[in-house]
Amino acid sequence: MLTYLRIQDFVIIESCELSYGDGFTVLTGETGAGKSIVVDALALLLGKTGADKWIRNGCDTAVLEGVFEWANPPEAMVEYISDGQCIIRRILTRGKTGRIQINGQTVPLKLVRDLAPQLAVIIGQHTAATFTDAMALALVDKQFSESEQAVLASYQTAWQGYQAKRRDLAQYTQQIQHVQDQTEFLTFKRDDIAVHQFEPGEDERLTDIKKQLGRRDKQVHVYRAVSDQLGTLNQLIQDIQRMTRSEPDLAQVDQVCEQIVPLLDTALDHVLSAQRSMDALDGDIDSIEARLDCIFKLKTKYKAQSVDALLEQLATVNAQLALITGDDAGYKACQTECDALYATVMDLGQQIHAIRWSHARQLATRIEANVQDLDLLGARVDLAMTEQPCGPLGISQCCIQASLNAGQSLQPIAAVASGGELSRLLLAMICANLNKSDIPLTVVFDEIDAGIGGITGHGIGQKLAALATHHQVLCVTHLAQVAQQAKHHFYISKTNAQAVWQVASLSNADRKAELARMIGGKATLDELL
Repeated sequence: MLTYLRIQDFVIIESCELSYGDGFTVLTGETGAGKSIVVDALALLLGKTGADKWIRNGCDTAVLEGVFEWANPPEAMVEYISDGQCIIRRILTRGKTGRIQINGQTVPLKLVRDLAPQLAVIIGQHTAATFTDAMALALVDKQFSESEQAVLASYQTAWQGYQAKRRDLAQYTQQIQHVQDQTEFLTFKRDDIAVHQFEPGEDERLTDIKKQLGRRDKQVHVYRAVSDQLGTLNQLIQDIQRMTRSEPDLAQVDQVCEQIVPLLDTALDHVLSAQRSMDALDGDIDSIEARLDCIFKLKTKYKAQSVDALLEQLATVNAQLALITGDDAGYKACQTECDALYATVMDLGQQIHAIRWSHARQLATRIEANVQDLDLLGARVDLAMTEQPCGPLGISQCCIQASLNAGQSLQPIAAVASGGELSRLLLAMICANLNKSDIPLTVVFDEIDAGIGGITGHGIGQKLAALATHHQVLCVTHLAQVAQQAKHHFYISKTNAQAVWQVASLSNADRKAELARMIGGKATLDELL
């Protein structure tokens, strides 16, 4: 809840500090005293767009500071709490953007706006005009049981999966459109490469053959000369052996020759094998060069480094062309998965819609009962649930409709109610939707009693007091019937001569005097009684 608010050089306020307690607090004072300025200051502290008009005349800056405290803070606020407090400070600078801080750390204004719903709700006479269908749907969803919340969570999981698969399908569609735009070129490229029936690594293999063919004649001559010399050498060794075998003294020579002969045979076999391989080398140098020239031109044309790269391009082109005919396996699988997820989303969406419809009927009945207590006799309220295309929250659309006069048809609340009636409708909705398990926050009402009488004001005061048993309630009011039920009372005054703005926390005795003023003007309390 809001425990402290400091305002400096803001509109007509030079400096003030307000300490708030729990329960129901009212701000009263004469018309034009500047009661709503406090509400404006809180709205700016929570992210409302700033402007130079909010800075007091003669000053360059205005400073707003608020302290919020919780016994059990909302999960979204945990990281922004220090020593049990969240301190927000905003500085408005004339002619400049200004800055806003949380616990002394400068943060973007959008962050504070995003956190604002965890801090306070500000309701003015025209707040209902900005009450969206999404807000109405959120009111209904607050009624969900734990098991119903699980169904909603299952829907959201399925929805996220469906959206991801739709994005995949959209990428396929973009690829198909791209292929369709390039069909003529891709078909030409496919045929231009495929007609040659390249084999993997063919360019490297042909290049190697070409090199071998280029030196084949020279190699054949060398191989034959070596084999002849090895044959002669072998014959010579055999002749030596015949001579040494009859001479015992040359036995050692014979042994050496015996070792040389197998080595010569091995060498001769190797040379003969290489010669046979060269003789068997097949290929016409002219046809090989023509093939390599064709490969070179295609590699240059399609910026490929090798035949393998050309074959990869051919495979890619074939896959792209398969998209047009719907033959791509990935596209088919993606479409099937997308259809299955959509069916799941719609099934869960129908379940959630039925749950919401049931809760909407019950919530509308409770709102109507609260509206009757606020002197809107005969008023009818309905939460119209209609189906819409599936979205992140389901297939339901909710619109709060009301009829405040006999014979009047149900219409969106902003179209049928005056400013005061809109505020009372919102109060009725909040009270009907009050959940004791909700984390307490600050609810601010700015002149909710505008245009109403004392009896109705008494009913509004009772509702505000009931609401304050769980939430902190701040209310700017002109009615004593509302103010008398508050736990805390601030009186705001302004001297017209110097436009000096003042605020005072009233004691019990001062409260009686202020209530008397609100009821009878200058008459004393005793005179009124």
